[in-house]
Amino acid sequence: MNNINNNHILVTGSSGFIGGAIVRSLIKSGRLVRPTSRRSIDKLTEEFGLPVTRFDVIEDINTNTEMFHGVETLIHCATPNDIQSRETDGGMPLAVSGTFRLIDEAILHGIKRIIFISTLQVYGTELKGFVNELSPIKCESTYGLNHYLGEEICRLASRKHGVDIVVLRPSNVFGVPCVSTVSRSTLVPMCFILEALTKGSITIRSSGLQRRNFVSLYEVSETIKVILDRFPKGFQIVNTVSSWHPTILEIAQMVCKVWNNNNVKPIELKILSNLPSYSNELNVESSFLKPIFKKRNSVNHMEEVIFNLIKNGNYPH
Repeated sequence: MNNINNNHILVTGSSGFIGGAIVRSLIKSGRLVRPTSRRSIDKLTEEFGLPVTRFDVIEDINTNTEMFHGVETLIHCATPNDIQSRETDGGMPLAVSGTFRLIDEAILHGIKRIIFISTLQVYGTELKGFVNELSPIKCESTYGLNHYLGEEICRLASRKHGVDIVVLRPSNVFGVPCVSTVSRSTLVPMCFILEALTKGSITIRSSGLQRRNFVSLYEVSETIKVILDRFPKGFQIVNTVSSWHPTILEIAQMVCKVWNNNNVKPIELKILSNLPSYSNELNVESSFLKPIFKKRNSVNHMEEVIFNLIKNGNYPH
């Protein structure tokens, strides 16, 4: 790797839902991207149109250091998702040891800018009231805990080594998967679409009145580009959220509406409970970045995503 440009962006977890979208967006914007993944290297190389480096955060940290050469920024997406966080060890080795060793190695190779993809669930699983970056931490799941521990590793590294680190806390992320390696049927609205495809109906086992904040893959990727262009100094936490706070019921109704407007055989929505009996008040904000979309645009974007997931078959199996 001689005479290499020194402004590459290294992205871990490029086979994932968020990581794949970030890589696609950065490539499209003409940036020098170096994606890594622990699996499906040939498939990802073909889909991205540029080489993908095989890299396991746990196993390869001491043997595959060449990928750090010429890198200016590290975007770390290879952290445990909600499914991995339910496993026997709760994804803790990847979340803690993996993050610690990766950042240590990145700093050793002179990388001065790091973006760590966390989650809004560090504030709690069932959010209510006003939430911003100053809200208290309330980890109620191993998923939230994994990411909070990773954040603290980043905070320590920034203070100890003087590197600039941004922690992004996305809310409930939705979108059309950008790579074929993604299989996230548990996510809203994909879980509803998969149920409609396989069962011909959608069932909500609660009242569906739980209110959430939904942010799209596009919005997350655009936020990344804004940060890259105006990278803050020191350690910074940024909520990545939208201006839209719908209920789960509203999303399910939207799936039914889009489905029934575009399919001969309609589906029905079944609601099995009247609990919770009312919606939680919720207002999630970022003190540092305004939402990419206005509320109406967020609604329209969700409808477009649902349409594409249904019509083009871009849904998880």
